[in-house]
Amino acid sequence: RVVASRSHGNPATDAFIHELGELGRGVERTTSGSALKLCRVAEGTAHYYPRVAPTMAWDTAAAQAVVEAAGAVIWRYGTRDRFQYDARELVNPSFLVAYAPDATLPASYGASEPTEPSPPTVQG
Repeated sequence: RVVASRSHGNPATDAFIHELGELGRGVERTTSGSALKLCRVAEGTAHYYPRVAPTMAWDTAAAQAVVEAAGAVIWRYGTRDRFQYDARELVNPSFLVAYAPDATLPASYGASEPTEPSPPTVQG
């Protein structure tokens, strides 16, 4: 299952979802608010949440803690680098929430191997 925005859809998100389907997986797309989408991956009722459109830090920060505590991951989109916040910028870059560090990703995603997890940092 992939959770994705209905109101902030874009070609990159559509391509990600389409390519998951081509990997031989039946893809089911559902929608909800950003924090709930992250939590759906954390609880296992969704497997991916690609977000290639703006969100704000307050939309994702608390849910990221839930995601990571559950063993899922949130990466800066196109990488397997841990998603981090910059206190000087409240608009988030694009990201992907995935069910596990070794999640299968479409070839076009750009990151084939996991990177070592970064320790949490506070900037500002």
